Amino acid sequence: MLSREKPREIALLETSNPHCTSLRLTGLDAAEVEILKEKDLSSQEGEKLVDIYGGNPLYLEIVATVIQDLFGGGVNDFLKYFQSLLTHDMIPILEQQFQRLSPSEANLIRLLAHETTTVSLNQLQAQEHKTGVDLLKDIQSLRRRFLLETQEEDSRMVFSLDPILKEYVQHVPAL
Repeated sequence: MLSREKPREIALLETSNPHCTSLRLTGLDAAEVEILKEKDLSSQEGEKLVDIYGGNPLYLEIVATVIQDLFGGGVNDFLKYFQSLLTHDMIPILEQQFQRLSPSEANLIRLLAHETTTVSLNQLQAQEHKTGVDLLKDIQSLRRRFLLETQEEDSRMVFSLDPILKEYVQHVPAL
């Protein structure tokens, strides 16, 4: 099964069955991106796009189509023209994901969208004014949906948003 969101049933199976596992695809690297080759984008320019969009195949497909349709394949022209990572075709996809969030998950996403650096669990709890259990539940849910990025910093987990989702939350009205 391939999905943007890990089904709750799979997450539960993984905790009870050591033979059940899921893999997180971290994105494509420039050498693997046939999408860009099919759109006649050069590999050097394609590397820029892979870096900007984190290797996300869906984002790359959308952006490559825009670049081909509006800029004749000129990645540098696209990058000069667009001050935003977010294209019009990405908005419905992100909108659908955002609408499926609980109110507390959406609030957490909004809070993280305005952070300029990664945020620790303690910082989130201080800003969210909710119990640790509720915050952990929201973090776990957002991680399962791959909407929350995590990394280890100074022996503790810190959180941030995918740059595209961050821009969506910051710039799309009525969220």
